[in-house]
Amino acid sequence: MSRQTGRPLLQFESLKDFFLKHRSPAPINPPMNADRHAAYVQAKSQLDDLSQSKLLPEERAVLYDAADDLLLTNDPSVARAVFEHAEELLSKLLSSGRWTQTMVEPLLEALALTGDTLGIAELPLAA
Repeated sequence: MSRQTGRPLLQFESLKDFFLKHRSPAPINPPMNADRHAAYVQAKSQLDDLSQSKLLPEERAVLYDAADDLLLTNDPSVARAVFEHAEELLSKLLSSGRWTQTMVEPLLEALALTGDTLGIAELPLAA
C-alpha cells in the first residue's frame, strides 16, 4: 500500500501476473542451429573461392555482409531486404556474363538457408 494514496502499489493480483504482462516477446530468430551454421560456412567458403577473381571489392563486401547479416539479424524484414539486395547483385553478375548459373544458384541457396528461420528460404530464387 502506498502511504500517500492508500492504494496498492501494484494493480496486478500477483507478481506472476505482472511479469506475464510485461515480459519481452519471444525472439523472432531462434538460436543458431547446425543447418544455419553449415549454410553460413558454405556461403563464406564459396565467396572465398570466387571473390578474388570474380568480384569487385564492393561486390565482395555486399555478399560477405549479406551472409553475416542473415546469420545475425532478428528482424525478418531486414533479412528479406538483405537477401533481396544480394539476389539483385547476383542477378546482375549472371546477366552480365561474369558469373554462371552454376556459380549463382549454390550461393543463393546457402544465403537463403543461412537466414532460413526468418522465412526467406521460401522466396523465389532468381532465374
